[in-house]
Amino acid sequence: MTDRSKRVIRIATRNSRLATYQATVVKEGLESKFPDYKFSLNYVNSEVGDINKDKPLADLGLGVFVRSIEQSLLDFNSDIAVHSLKDVPTILTPGLEMVAFLDREDARDVNVSNHNVSLIDLPAGSKIGTSSPRRAAQIMNVRSDLTIVPIRGNVPTRVSKIETSECDAVILAAAGLKRLEMTHHISEYLDIDDFIPAPGQGIIGVQIRSEDSELFPIVRALNNFESEVCSITERKFLELLGSGCQMPVGAHARVIENEIHMVSSIGDLDARKCYFSKIVGEVKHPENLAEETKHDFESGEAKYLIGRYT
Repeated sequence: MTDRSKRVIRIATRNSRLATYQATVVKEGLESKFPDYKFSLNYVNSEVGDINKDKPLADLGLGVFVRSIEQSLLDFNSDIAVHSLKDVPTILTPGLEMVAFLDREDARDVNVSNHNVSLIDLPAGSKIGTSSPRRAAQIMNVRSDLTIVPIRGNVPTRVSKIETSECDAVILAAAGLKRLEMTHHISEYLDIDDFIPAPGQGIIGVQIRSEDSELFPIVRALNNFESEVCSITERKFLELLGSGCQMPVGAHARVIENEIHMVSSIGDLDARKCYFSKIVGEVKHPENLAEETKHDFESGEAKYLIGRYT
């Protein structure tokens, strides 16, 4: 039998304030449930995402912030990996498994602007900072007269863009600002039906090696069923499109009275337009809802976009 008092379970995370916060949530959750084990944080640099800070995220490919962390698991340098689920490719790395989906934080996008001006009231030509094609498409869908400015950096760095007048406003995830206790910067919360979040936004995903039978039930104890079901639906839709975080696709599911209600969007950056879908399905068949959502887009005006992505 393994001497639990001697094994230190290493939790891989990026060395940023937000990543550290998320990993600490996981660490403290595991410590409270399994006091006989010892857990520690293991900081891993993202060789692609953290070093190539001048390149747009869309140019760096899928999984830019998770590759090095996953490699730490595969190399047995870490035992658990903590991710912002929206950053994780829909096709998981062979040998690894996502076994826990934590309670979802506020999934909405927010506007952080100079003088707390709402998105709709910003003057024509205002510079809006975002590295997300999805957000860019959704912004232009309602305000085609605004200018999109690509930005990189952690949450505090992005917020600082308006203080230096590099941008008039930036669009960020409410979850990150709430976790970092920076909600005083928020000018407005964007309507989730018009600014549909990225699949998995607001959810922390916890990953282990598929063969680690000892850690599976331990990490699984952190799982939130509703977060898992919604994640499966949202991420399956993204997978069916064959697209990833660099595509202008949004999907957000909610469980209401044993049904899954999902809103989703696909954007055309060239046409500065978004298409939307609302579908309801059964909780026990989340992947079916994803397939129905794709069919809904295929049957409508967005058919040409489905062909472009798949």
